[in-house]
Amino acid sequence: MKLGVAFFLCIPVLLLAGPVTVVTTGPDECSTSESPYITGLGGGGGSMSIVSTALAVYLSPSGIGSGPSTCTVTVTADLETAGPVRPGFLQFSLFGLGEPDGPSGGYASFFVNGTQYGSCTAGHACTPFSDTIPFTLGTPFEITTSAFGSALILNSDTSGAGLIQATISAYEYSPLVLSPLFPVISLFGGITNPLFSGNPESCPTGWICSGSPAPGFASYAPTTAQYPAGSPFPTSAFSPTVYGGSGVIRQLTSLNWVGGATYQLGLWTGLPNTEPDGRTLVAGWPQAPNGVARLYLTMGAGFGQVAAFDIPAPPQGGFTLDNIAFTLPSNSGAIGQQIGVMIFVSAPSGFSANFAITSLGVTP
Repeated sequence: MKLGVAFFLCIPVLLLAGPVTVVTTGPDECSTSESPYITGLGGGGGSMSIVSTALAVYLSPSGIGSGPSTCTVTVTADLETAGPVRPGFLQFSLFGLGEPDGPSGGYASFFVNGTQYGSCTAGHACTPFSDTIPFTLGTPFEITTSAFGSALILNSDTSGAGLIQATISAYEYSPLVLSPLFPVISLFGGITNPLFSGNPESCPTGWICSGSPAPGFASYAPTTAQYPAGSPFPTSAFSPTVYGGSGVIRQLTSLNWVGGATYQLGLWTGLPNTEPDGRTLVAGWPQAPNGVARLYLTMGAGFGQVAAFDIPAPPQGGFTLDNIAFTLPSNSGAIGQQIGVMIFVSAPSGFSANFAITSLGVTP
């Protein structure tokens, strides 16, 4: 008789950064930063994710005999994961573009240990948007983001740019033997309207919203003003709804809590360049010291807290997948009660957050 089934939980691993080098090849007109994008590495001091950014913009000044010319910007970082040597995987999401301008253009690429895993080409977003790589944890490795921009005609105001932001996280497998009574359950199947569609500037259909200013959370259709390479989702929810304040969005799912079961959810988070009006610039993600963005798993009609997860900042102008996993203790008071999902955002003026939900690990 088969008494159990082997499952693996995916547990995030701390990432540590060693030396980081930035190499720029090209003339003085090569720019490596344009707000909010700054070439370099973010994180790596024992964080769960690292963001590597490479930006190359070449402008050919007219009338001074400049061009044709090109510039290349390459960011290389030596990384390692905490703990012993063991199997695991890297997860990455890419945001970027190659910006064409007449005969000029650009592109960008992402590498792990010298092998290319993604690119952002002229006139297109990055391919793939996100992916996972089987990986041996506990050993040093190298990531590279590289961007190329060019102006291909003489004595003319033309520009070409390449941009890439790679967000990298590492996970290990933790074996867990579960009986058939303790399954792994996706919360996605119990959620109504996971992409938060609805009337613009109103609470998404099937959800309950509150906050100040009202409605706290609202539905909208992102454009290239928010995400230059395009949004992977036709709609999403945003908060705060009037540039500053707080909001709550919640829903009782069609599922009930089972003791010992592991619940999983794929939460996509986006940090737009502008508010939904397409003009007002967004300064950053709601997080300390400038607010908070938090996911709650709850129980019953009163939405009593069962688990809470602070939501890290995605790269500006892009979306990042956060894989949420939680095992309910077999003696929890939540057993038998209806499962609720709730997101809370509080932020000062200029800070904003976008959300969408998919199955665990699923890309749009």
